[in-house]
Amino acid sequence: MRILLIGTGSVAVIKTPLIGRELIRRGFEVVGMLSEGGKALLGEQTMRWACNRYADLKEKDHIRTVEEVDCVAVAPATLNTISKFDHDIADNDSSLLLAVAKGMGKPIVFAPAMHGSLYREELMKKIAKEKNVSVVPPVFEEGKHKMAEWIEVCDYIERTLRKGKFTDKKIVVTAGATREYVDDVRFISNGACGKTGLEHAKEFWKEGAKVVLIGNVVGGVPRYLDYRKVFSPEEMAGIIEKETKGAEMFVMSAAVGDFAVKKRDGKIPSKEKVVLELEPREKLWKKSKAKKNVLFKASWKLKRKEMEKQAKGFLESSGAHAIIANDIGEFLMGGEENRVLFVAKDGIEEIAGAKEHIAKRIVLLL
Repeated sequence: MRILLIGTGSVAVIKTPLIGRELIRRGFEVVGMLSEGGKALLGEQTMRWACNRYADLKEKDHIRTVEEVDCVAVAPATLNTISKFDHDIADNDSSLLLAVAKGMGKPIVFAPAMHGSLYREELMKKIAKEKNVSVVPPVFEEGKHKMAEWIEVCDYIERTLRKGKFTDKKIVVTAGATREYVDDVRFISNGACGKTGLEHAKEFWKEGAKVVLIGNVVGGVPRYLDYRKVFSPEEMAGIIEKETKGAEMFVMSAAVGDFAVKKRDGKIPSKEKVVLELEPREKLWKKSKAKKNVLFKASWKLKRKEMEKQAKGFLESSGAHAIIANDIGEFLMGGEENRVLFVAKDGIEEIAGAKEHIAKRIVLLL
């Protein structure tokens, strides 16, 4: 799909090339352009490098340029640009392109960036209610409404272009490792970083879902996700039970500890010998009230056929919609890549590569 990416006269335009490169990495074709204000802050040559091609309006008229794209994204979008769009003013190239896109019903994404005194909350709400228009919420810092992180802008653009397979459906996803506290200081855990669950949550959101992410994710989580950070299985269990009521799907990807520890108060003296008693913990997926459950099953150095057999047995015994089986003896927890088996009643598919790629494929299969 092809995106027309317009950078306007805000200093945040220095991040526009990063948006262009990231969109290309995700498989989109990007046509770049700068407004006159944008050109004053960023050279055209940089945009030509960052995008597949630059919109040469001397050779093509504005109507043909918009006809050839699937979406128009303005990042950053100044108050001047947004106000002209709102009032159907088309007195320069960028505002005319937007007026054409509006008339054609093309999807439009605005990523506002401006001084705090210029930001108009009511105008942004009005624009966001426009048909086929999405607004990426800015970040208010240092008296300014700064453009959202460039990766987040790309996510909004991608969501705009997706088919919306899960539009307005509630999806609950768990992620990361839990902690079994030995005392008030020390705990037993595992190496899960939460990236698998995070990538699934992002993919569901891009398909239009309302996503609740529960768990302990290492690193940043996009603002558009409803993130509930918890460490203990007990906390997680309560939120799962509450949030999955009425949910379309529950995805249990968190690496929850299989054993409970009898916790001691305070801090156990370091010279004291400690013997821990581990008791099997109830599986948290059983708390789910969602219509469909997608469960992860970790194994240790099993052959492909053995892993398939184990996953099929779990699929039948759990009544899950699908099982995602992986061998943590091959790909240790916390890494960037994995290899999984997607096991459902209608077949099995092996998916390997970056966790982002795996999540994208799994969401398409669900």
